[in-house]
Amino acid sequence: MIAPWKMELIASAAASDAFPSKDKPLHRKVLEHLAEHSSPQDRSQRTERFLEEKFLPAGYGGKVPTFISRLAHALETYFASEEGQRHPYRIEILRGKGVPPSERYAVRFSVNPNGLLRLFWRPYLDVRAVTFIAYGVPLFFRSADQTVFLRQADINVPGDAPPEKVGEICWPFVAHGDLLAANEVNRWLASQGVMVNFASFKADDGFRTLGHSTSNDANVVVLGSTRVNGILQEYQRLEIGGPKQSPSLYLPFRLRLYDVVRVDENEQPVGNPYAEEHGARTSSVPVVITRRPGMIRNWVTMIASNHGRAVHRAAQILTNANELHELFGDERLRGWIDNLPSHFQLVLRVTVLAHEEMAGAFSLDDVWSYD
Repeated sequence: MIAPWKMELIASAAASDAFPSKDKPLHRKVLEHLAEHSSPQDRSQRTERFLEEKFLPAGYGGKVPTFISRLAHALETYFASEEGQRHPYRIEILRGKGVPPSERYAVRFSVNPNGLLRLFWRPYLDVRAVTFIAYGVPLFFRSADQTVFLRQADINVPGDAPPEKVGEICWPFVAHGDLLAANEVNRWLASQGVMVNFASFKADDGFRTLGHSTSNDANVVVLGSTRVNGILQEYQRLEIGGPKQSPSLYLPFRLRLYDVVRVDENEQPVGNPYAEEHGARTSSVPVVITRRPGMIRNWVTMIASNHGRAVHRAAQILTNANELHELFGDERLRGWIDNLPSHFQLVLRVTVLAHEEMAGAFSLDDVWSYD
């Protein structure tokens, strides 16, 4: 038997304009047959003689190779179209001189990178909903003559500043990597027709501030570090299923001031933390990517790291079809293509070059899903 989603994909393709109207029913029947009998053991049911006797009418003006060639061309046309690119999978027919006889005319359902990208961001693709990008701004100390700005990573709210600290507290800058990440997400969502708004938040801002900035049903993307973005801190510790759920259940991976840690059901750290690893020319930086339902009707995606350039690199990966495809090639994520969890976390590790010139390679350290 063919999986229901495969049947639906075949039906969608065969119903499209890429297939000639008069041949739609025949093409669909042949595709369903080939999909159901694509194992090497079923080769006898994919021979040209078998297909000709079972499917091709007596008056058909061509041979099986010609028919299969037209069918394959129609599939290629469909999956190159805007509609076809929406599917996370595409249909391919193995044919040609390089295909072993045991696999000839077998059907393969391969991952469609552009469709996978749309699958990952599907909750955000309702163009009637606004997406709100929330990034953080760090606290600085400004000299009296306004010529020097100082930043201490362990001082994030005015109450943390010691009395003897000289200078006026201000928030004049945003991490360059966080802004680049916001632009990456905005660029891709805007290309899909989604309306995107931006706002900056401080380390002591919370849900009340967020509520004053956007509507309750807006989808949210939160970027940066808990050092400077209180909205990220709030969402990290928000219970799954809302505050009324019993017993309490929380997201397991948390970004802290200097590392990423896994916590137990009592929110206590377990195991070794994921920390930045520094070399002579590169740094390996953990990034926590989180997807979860929001407070009311919205969805929230968090891209959290203490290194702005790592946040930017993660945003690049999540909005690039080929790199997201590479990420989902990991054995732990392959099943997600058929059923993307509503709650999940990924701990990525990205390489950042010295002087924050750019970020490059990435790997997947850990995975969690609630569904």
